Amino acid sequence: MKKVLSLVIVFIMIMTACIVSVYADTTVDTFEAQVVGGLTKVSISWEEVQDASYYEVSIDTSTDYYDIKENVVGNSYDWAPDYYITPDMPFVLTVNAYNENGSIISKSEAVTFYIVVAMCDYWGCYGDVDDDKMATVVDATYIQQHLAKLHTFDYFKSCQADTDGDGMISIIDATYIQQFCAQIFNSNSRVGQDLWVGAVNYDIMFEQLV
Repeated sequence: MKKVLSLVIVFIMIMTACIVSVYADTTVDTFEAQVVGGLTKVSISWEEVQDASYYEVSIDTSTDYYDIKENVVGNSYDWAPDYYITPDMPFVLTVNAYNENGSIISKSEAVTFYIVVAMCDYWGCYGDVDDDKMATVVDATYIQQHLAKLHTFDYFKSCQADTDGDGMISIIDATYIQQFCAQIFNSNSRVGQDLWVGAVNYDIMFEQLV
């Protein structure tokens, strides 16, 4: 009985060691961020895992809009999120390796990073057409006056006034500002968010490697 028990214990220890070995961490490096065709391209690569048939690249954020989960053959991936990036939004990157049977054989550590603007032609705030660094009812009034053709906006003012991102200025943009001032938030509204116009250069800032 003792011999059988000893063999069971040894077997469990061997299986535990195998599991630990199988799930050994994979190194993930995010090398660069660059603008390609108006989009932010983030180039990611990692060490190859023996017997890996494919990899699953996962990027999680505070909003589902940017979340991705892609299967990749090879040890690199280029990710291009939409042009507008919120500077304080954390991106959490993980890479899992799968064998030909679809089982995970390796998991990477989580890498948290931010995409920040290093340089741009013009910085502003959506909804702030009077350039006082905040969106107020005065800005909504300016948009209404613009629609009544009492005055016109230059290119930068037009970008700031387009609070819903539909490429035009309408009474909806003024309404979104009024709602923002009343602390009524609409998911289609960009009022209060940072705006970068023209040639924009991005950089990556790492928060932690856990």
